[in-house]
Amino acid sequence: MNLKMGIMKWKLRLAVLLFLLGGSVVSWSQLSYSFDYVTGTLHISGSGSEVDPMEVNKVLGRLYSSVLDETLKAIDFSKVTTLKSIGKHAFSNCVGLAQVPAFPPSLEAIEDDAFSGCRNMSGILRLPQSVSSIGAYAFSGCAGLSGTLVFPAALTTLDVFAFQKCTGLVFADYSQCLSLTDTGAGTFSGCTGLTSVAFPPSLVSIGDVSFSYCSGLHSLSFPESLISIGKNAFGLCSGLSATLIFPASLEIIDEAAFSGCSGITSVDFSACRSFASIGSRAFMTCPGLAGCLKLPASLVTIGEAAFRYCSGLSSIDLADCIHLECIGADMLRESNIVSLDLSKCTSLTTIGDGAFMNSKALKSVDISGCTSLKTIGDYAFCNCTNLAEKIILPASLTTIGEAAFSVCVNLSGELLLPASMQTIGKGAFTCCSRLTGSLSLPSGLTVIDAEAFKECTGFTSVDFSQCGRLTSIGNDAFNNCSGLTSLDFSDCTSLKTIGSGAFCGCTYLNKLILPPSLTTIGSIAFLGCRYLTSLVLPVSLVGIGRSAFSGCTGLTGILTLPISLTIIEQYAFSECDKLDALRCLRQVPPTISTNTFENTKFKFCFVPEGKKNDYRTASGWIQFSGNWAFIDKEENVTVNVAEAGTLGISILQQSGKHPSVVTQLMIKGVLNESDYKYIHTNMPLLYAVDMAEANVVSIPDEAFKGSKILSFQFPSSLTAIGRSAFSHCDGLISLSFPATLNAIGSTAFSVCNKLDTISCAATVPPTLGNAVFEGVDKETCCLCIPRGTDVLAKYFSALQWGDFVNIIQKDYPTFLIPIKESTLKVYGLKSEIVMEGALSPEAYVLFDVTGKMVAAGTLAPMSRFNILVVTGIYILKIAGQCLKVFVR
Repeated sequence: MNLKMGIMKWKLRLAVLLFLLGGSVVSWSQLSYSFDYVTGTLHISGSGSEVDPMEVNKVLGRLYSSVLDETLKAIDFSKVTTLKSIGKHAFSNCVGLAQVPAFPPSLEAIEDDAFSGCRNMSGILRLPQSVSSIGAYAFSGCAGLSGTLVFPAALTTLDVFAFQKCTGLVFADYSQCLSLTDTGAGTFSGCTGLTSVAFPPSLVSIGDVSFSYCSGLHSLSFPESLISIGKNAFGLCSGLSATLIFPASLEIIDEAAFSGCSGITSVDFSACRSFASIGSRAFMTCPGLAGCLKLPASLVTIGEAAFRYCSGLSSIDLADCIHLECIGADMLRESNIVSLDLSKCTSLTTIGDGAFMNSKALKSVDISGCTSLKTIGDYAFCNCTNLAEKIILPASLTTIGEAAFSVCVNLSGELLLPASMQTIGKGAFTCCSRLTGSLSLPSGLTVIDAEAFKECTGFTSVDFSQCGRLTSIGNDAFNNCSGLTSLDFSDCTSLKTIGSGAFCGCTYLNKLILPPSLTTIGSIAFLGCRYLTSLVLPVSLVGIGRSAFSGCTGLTGILTLPISLTIIEQYAFSECDKLDALRCLRQVPPTISTNTFENTKFKFCFVPEGKKNDYRTASGWIQFSGNWAFIDKEENVTVNVAEAGTLGISILQQSGKHPSVVTQLMIKGVLNESDYKYIHTNMPLLYAVDMAEANVVSIPDEAFKGSKILSFQFPSSLTAIGRSAFSHCDGLISLSFPATLNAIGSTAFSVCNKLDTISCAATVPPTLGNAVFEGVDKETCCLCIPRGTDVLAKYFSALQWGDFVNIIQKDYPTFLIPIKESTLKVYGLKSEIVMEGALSPEAYVLFDVTGKMVAAGTLAPMSRFNILVVTGIYILKIAGQCLKVFVR
């Protein structure tokens, strides 16, 4: 049955051949082709120079070489006398070919795809010594080829992927090739059975992907003539396990050349004299590389990710690399190196993006000698959490990229930015909380990008005095820099924008001078700066963003809105409950929201003359028409009251102005209770009262209770202030009592909760009734008294006066302020002074009021220490501050 079927197939194929050829034997180019359908052998004979694929296909009965052929079992070249070439695609996809043919000794060239796809062709491939050229994909996919492949001495050309995926080959021997200079691209790519290679002495270049995926390759010995190793030449050769020793002639290792060679243990460049370039990903994911990697003096460029994921490397030696110009992106990302010394790399201009990112073992970096360095790229040292030593930036540096040192939480010391610096990228130093001292910004700086110094809580100040070119401060640039106490932008004459959240959370900021050129303050720019006491908005300001100054509860006095201001967004000044009034300079009311001034306690709103009704009826403003006194014209009056009880008529007669429109009043002469009642009931716009020259010795009970006054000057002859005289005057910011004052009645200043300064010229504390200063913050409100230790002792021991913490005298201009490091606490108890909760060692010195040193030492971190003393007043110097401590 099988014989009959075979005969029928033979007859059918013969019929096709007869139709196409007119016979079973074909002659072309002096070569004859005959096919034995019984044995599957193709016989080629004659003296032609090339095996032609069209003739082969005709004999085999297939139309194209891309069609699989199973009939051809063997090829007989024994009767060919002068064959020089096997043409393109001559036997490609002959999957039935079972054995390697014996080529005639005259053969010189095997052209492209000649045997590609002959996956079942097995045995050792023996190339005649005359072969000088092997074409692209010539034996690609011939998985049955086995043993050693010896290339002939005449070979000069080896085209791409000639032996790709010949998985049965074990040894590639180029040693006899005296003229071959290039291994060819992809020659043995995917030859997983290949274990070793002998390179020719003439070799100049190892081509791209020549031996990629040769996972069985275990060692390499490079010839002295080698100049370059191509892209991915040995990529994923995971079996390589020895040291790679590179010859003196080597100049280039191209990208991914040894990527994924996980077994390589070390790399030796010691012989290299002209080696200039390590390509991108050249040794990426070589975790077996261990110890110190020493790079040669001739090196110019290290490509991106060149040693990424080389987790076994503990250090990299660049001491000789004086010609190195560029360290590529991700070069040693996620490495375990401990230190990095680039101080000798005087030609280095660029440290690439992410070059050492996530190298959490890295403790020190020295770039101080990099006198040509201009750029530290994005994320270059990001998340190097153990980097602890101070970074000295070279004078040549112009750019620090995005997140370059972000989350280097242990980076310590002062940050000295060179004068050449132009750009600080987004998040460049985010969360570098141990950077300390003052940050001086250079004159060439034009932009501070978003989050550049976010969470840098150790900075105590930022010097903008040289920043004449600075145009913008990005969003969250100094967010939560809680150590900052003052900001002076007066020299930033080009600064137009302070971004959203730029100084949000700078809790201890108590001084702010905005730039004269500023046009925009972003959302939450100064949110929560509760110690900020005054705010002057520049004349160029156009817009204030959402919640820009929300929670700035320390702001006091009158807030002036400049003529250029057109929009104030939601919650911009919410919770600023110590502000007393608005002064609006713009003729057209700025656009506001219904909650722009939420939970503020404004009493007055000063607007341009004739614009009172415009403001009272404008959208957003109309809600305040019943609560605020809108004033569009200031009326300042000085009145001399010759007869008590005639204040109202005296104002009208002497100034010609009705008392109801008076805003500021200076009173001379005498007053009685009816005059005070007149002020209370008939002068709704009055916000400033000056009685310094009035002939008054006492102010009666409840004289100004609940008044809207913002400023009050006491009579110089005053001896007594009555009960509740100024109770609930929550617009008062400061008080100045004359030396003659000797008594203040109960609750006289209760609920005057905006008071931040009380000056009393009396050397003997005035007698106080009950709850005189109830509601006043006695920890933050400063009490200023005459000089003298006896005066201080009297106030300290007097009822209610002794409750004030901040007592100022000319003898001691320093006073108790909150410790910036919130964990550190200092307080006086009975017969002792207690210090506790410091995060780091803090030296201290304790003096008594005569200036004599009482004690000195160092407070250990997170400890509690007490100094036994007698009752009295002491001065303690600790944590860079000078504090008064009272011991009762």
